[in-house]
Amino acid sequence: MTLSFDHASRQWQIAGEPIQLDYLTSLADGQAINTLVAGLFLLEDAKQIERQLITGSLLVTTDQNVAKKLFFSGCAVLTYQERYYVVETRSYPGRSIGQPDTEKTIRGAKDGFNENLIMNVGLIRRRIRHEALVMQIMSIGRVSQMDVCLCYMEDRVNAKLLDTIRSRLVNLQVEEVTMSDRAIEELLVDQGFHPFPLVRYCERPDIVAAEVIKGHIALVVDTTSSVILLPIHLCDLLEHVQEHRETPLIGTMIRLIRMMAILLSIYLVPLWLSVIQNPQLSRMFFLRPPEGEVLSLGLQVFIAEGAIELLRLATIYTPSELSSAMGLVAALLLGQMAIDLGVFLPEVLLYIAISNVAGFATPSYELSLANKLVKWGMILATLVAGKYGLATFHFLFLSYLMHLDRFHSFYAYPLVPFDGRALMHFIFRLPKKSPS
Repeated sequence: MTLSFDHASRQWQIAGEPIQLDYLTSLADGQAINTLVAGLFLLEDAKQIERQLITGSLLVTTDQNVAKKLFFSGCAVLTYQERYYVVETRSYPGRSIGQPDTEKTIRGAKDGFNENLIMNVGLIRRRIRHEALVMQIMSIGRVSQMDVCLCYMEDRVNAKLLDTIRSRLVNLQVEEVTMSDRAIEELLVDQGFHPFPLVRYCERPDIVAAEVIKGHIALVVDTTSSVILLPIHLCDLLEHVQEHRETPLIGTMIRLIRMMAILLSIYLVPLWLSVIQNPQLSRMFFLRPPEGEVLSLGLQVFIAEGAIELLRLATIYTPSELSSAMGLVAALLLGQMAIDLGVFLPEVLLYIAISNVAGFATPSYELSLANKLVKWGMILATLVAGKYGLATFHFLFLSYLMHLDRFHSFYAYPLVPFDGRALMHFIFRLPKKSPS
């Protein structure tokens, strides 16, 4: 089947009949292969192969393409008289289960998804032990043949939505999806140039299980530690698991503080720029620049915002051994030295620092990047047209959110369409009650 070095092949005869075993040493379990070979050597009649193959699941087929696909997935393929006996021997390399870095909690489960599809499916099944849970697997990409598992509750999922997603996945005509979940998302939901995330990425099996029970659909993609949840609303991206690990009152307080921080990360700097241009309103902020410095604020704000974004990216890609040096550079670039040299006003650095720190409270990384883009748009509109530019941009921004929908699900729900009960459940972390 292949000339690769990890392709192992054994050939022998049983009662004068030729038989061949093929498997990939990089993806197959060595112990399972040894058990399989030992059992085959005990055969006296090749017609008893199917009875002797008791290691794992067995698929008997005459379709060579099916056998090839499973072979490249790690299964062992036994060829006898133009029939292929496919035995489950897969053992994928991967890291151990650990707590996700982006969705940490003080209390609760500390397990998270890794790059092993079978293990990820098991983490979900461990939490939903019900016959209605369906795990349907399919392959995406003509070359990559990436395994994707469609996970849903058969008695709770929207049947029309499920058919739409399933048909789109089946009809994806692409060469490869080696970037796995991100590539599949863009093909599935028509992401285009929309800045806001149209699906939710999650690395916690408890959250995925809870959303699947609610009727959502989860896409578990092989080779990635993130599970795709859809359909979603903006409110889904603003919730954090820690709120549900605290008492209802404390959870509500944490949620309200998080909402205020997210709003500050978007609106603080644009509102400050808009207000200080009006002397009558500039007293609303306790720190404001001298009158003659207002015109240069726009350039300072954009330079400072760009510097912080550059430092964020550099921190991500900098090895841990060099993190101390990176901190020193950041202190020189945006510290007292920059103020003494007159590069930045102290007020500019203060409000931009508050805005960026508040942005870290956003639970979704993708949403935080979209919010940052919206903030930059508001700053530019404010510098161009003052408070009227800010109001116009804000109106266009809200109109965009209200009209954005995917799979007949409005992004701004429960505000559009308005649902008071759902909005109350989003704002307040209400106690759970047993149904009467």
